[in-house]
Amino acid sequence: CGRDWSSDVCSSDLPEWKREAVASADAIVFASTSAVNNFVKMSASADLEFKPLAFCIGRMTESAAKEHGFNTVVSEETTMESLVKKIVEYFGRN
Repeated sequence: CGRDWSSDVCSSDLPEWKREAVASADAIVFASTSAVNNFVKMSASADLEFKPLAFCIGRMTESAAKEHGFNTVVSEETTMESLVKKIVEYFGRN
């Protein structure tokens, strides 16, 4: 696996305790399409076979997450403030 941190994620980069934490997550937050793609790549190489709910910062990120089988919740605007608001709204209701 290469060392281009912006586009390459290796299972060796994810210590066992982090794998366990990720595997037990109820939700994950994606702030970009590359974050979605890197998470999927890491999940495959680390034998993580789950799809937590994905909070996405805009429609492009949501589209990438849906392509990989995630159920999604998308922010109203493509801003971190809007994304955080959506997360708070969701967990405030559920």
